[in-house]
Amino acid sequence: MAFIVTEPSGNQPITDIDRLMVQEFRDFTQDVALAIRNLQSLMTQTGTGNPEGAVAATVGVFYIDTSALPGSKLYVKEVDSVSGDETLGWSLT
Repeated sequence: MAFIVTEPSGNQPITDIDRLMVQEFRDFTQDVALAIRNLQSLMTQTGTGNPEGAVAATVGVFYIDTSALPGSKLYVKEVDSVSGDETLGWSLT
């Protein structure tokens, strides 16, 4: 999922005479916040149990086991696929 953030023009002020954010800069900050939320949702998954063999993801994605004890909750996808299986390649951090 691609999200394009349009940069505001560099020759315009970011606030008006009343020190309120101008609409162009307000739109930009809202687009950046939305892009960050989208990125976070793409990079983090949650579920119960070990994701190995159960959850397909790309390298770099985090998985939080919501049913685990402290210290055994966070996994990271380190290998894209094992013999073509995208559910394999998770490591407990």
